[in-house]
Amino acid sequence: MREIKRLPGITGCSDHDCIFGHEGGMGTNGGCACVKDIRSMDMRQRIMYNTLHYRKLIAELQAQIDDLSKETPPNP
Repeated sequence: MREIKRLPGITGCSDHDCIFGHEGGMGTNGGCACVKDIRSMDMRQRIMYNTLHYRKLIAELQAQIDDLSKETPPNP
């Protein structure tokens, strides 16, 4: 999970495997605490799946933007 660092504008917990991403540096290893208060296991799973899915999409879109910016020369 660490290959995608975070979702823009969302700060997760301090766990290295936080579903929202960990920016690096010192962190905890006890498991992501972001969804522990949600009682429904089904809801937790849906939130985790959707979050990881959107993290992947954001990373793919950012890579496309980076590729395009390398190909397009800046306007003077």
